[in-house]
Amino acid sequence: GSIAVITVSPGDFRKVLVKREWLNDPADQSFWTKGGQKLRLLPPDRARGLEFDAVVVIEPADFPENFGRQGTLYTALTRANRKLTVVHNRALPQGLRA
Repeated sequence: GSIAVITVSPGDFRKVLVKREWLNDPADQSFWTKGGQKLRLLPPDRARGLEFDAVVVIEPADFPENFGRQGTLYTALTRANRKLTVVHNRALPQGLRA
């Protein structure tokens, strides 16, 4: 199925993909392939309105905090139809701790 990695620092994750020999689509820099596997690497604002079978959200503490409305972290977390994985090293934002 379709897989997206959503992060506020796609450049950092892009380096990881290159190091692991993933190939970037020159026509659309968000598409990556390796051995028949495909994924999209997106910042949260580019993920708005899209849906994927699986989503990996990287370091939610880096997402900008929004007061009084849903923000980019909410957008990232709600793009998955089947599986959501949250990868973090820093403390989770308050709304995700419960």
